[in-house]
Amino acid sequence: MAHIVQRVLKLDDSLDVFAVHGVGGMLGILLTSFFAATVLGGLGLEGSMGHQLWVQAVGVGATTVWSGVLTWLILLFVKVVLGLGVSEDEEARGLDISDHGERGYDL
Repeated sequence: MAHIVQRVLKLDDSLDVFAVHGVGGMLGILLTSFFAATVLGGLGLEGSMGHQLWVQAVGVGATTVWSGVLTWLILLFVKVVLGLGVSEDEEARGLDISDHGERGYDL
């Protein structure tokens, strides 16, 4: 599922950070409304499971918007000041050589 989200959002996330932390965290937050229900052996929260799911979903949405906007602003600032990414030539040669002037692996 996380890889589908990566393809849809066109994320360049080679380490699957969003897949592990973003999707997993959102799922855990939403499932809290079910696992906390007294019917399922939880300690219970205010209101029904449906109400708590809505509260959790609003929290996920607000956190996603906040994080997205701030990340975009930070990346915009970094792009203006330093630039983002490397040229296609540097990427083809390998970043070990273009950034450090030496090979990282002897293959």
